[in-house]
Parts: sequence; C-alpha cells; structure tokens
Amino acid sequence: DVIVRDDVSKLWDEAAITDAHPFAAARHIYFGPMYFRKPLTHFRAGLKIRRPFNSGMFVTDARAWAHGPKDRIQDILAWDETHDFKLFGLQDEPILNLAFTEYFELSARWNRCGYGNQPWVARLLKKPLEDMSVIHWSGGHNKPWSDKTVAYADEWWAYDKGPFTT
Repeated sequence: DVIVRDDVSKLWDEAAITDAHPFAAARHIYFGPMYFRKPLTHFRAGLKIRRPFNSGMFVTDARAWAHGPKDRIQDILAWDETHDFKLFGLQDEPILNLAFTEYFELSARWNRCGYGNQPWVARLLKKPLEDMSVIHWSGGHNKPWSDKTVAYADEWWAYDKGPFTT
C-alpha cells in the first residue's frame, strides 16, 4: 500500500544507518500508549514509545539485527506474552517501536502515511505531491485499488498495468 515517487538512493543517503543505530523511519503522529490493547491500564508501558514511527516504510541494515535488535524483539515478545498486551493488534508496528526507540529520524516526505484512514482524516493529512517521496495508504480502511476516491488514488492507478497474465 505504498508507492515510491523519488530516487531511493536519496533515501539511503538520508538514512545514516550505523551499527549503533541500524534503523531509520519517519516519525508518526501517534501516542505510544495507544499501541496497547488497554491504553489506560498499560499507560506507563506505552510511554516507552517516546518517538513513534509508522513501520510501513523504514530503512534498516539487516546485518546489524543479530547483534542486538533480535534479542530486544525476543524480550519484547516475552514481555507481551507475560502481560497480555496484545501488541500485534497493529501488526509489527508496536514491536518495532519498542525495539528501536533510538532510531534515526527520516524526513516525513519518506513516509507520508495515513491515506487509508477515513476520508476526513486523509483530507487533513494531504500534502502537495512535491513534498511526498513515498505515499502510504496506511490506516486499513480505504485502499486505492478498492476505492478510486481515496486520497491520491490517481497516483496509485498510474502504475496499474491491468491483470497479471503468464
């Protein structure tokens, strides 16, 4: 549910991935406790997510995962199971936000997200196309392939080449 409108080498140049910080993402407008099934009950745990990011588009060096992130993710999964947070309610996003609290922050142009939300939300999030390197129809409600009235659907359909045939 994304399209890339820019040269990805620019993304890699901006990402500044290092062994110490093997993860880069664009900051997301979301409140950490909302990642938890019971945000008020788990409020303190949710505050561990200080700078949320949308995990639909990120840059990472997978070679670095064996050194620390993999262990952190295993610890987070065990913590989730112990406390029944149900962190997978938003797929991998809460887990990655907890694992990579110290990520390199990309400019927002690399993940203009939220366009799959309710139409009024998508309208609030709209930006000029020249300010968008990645358009992301996150939100789960509306996708351009199923609703041609979704924000920026015409950008999506520009890539449609018809049914796949062998």
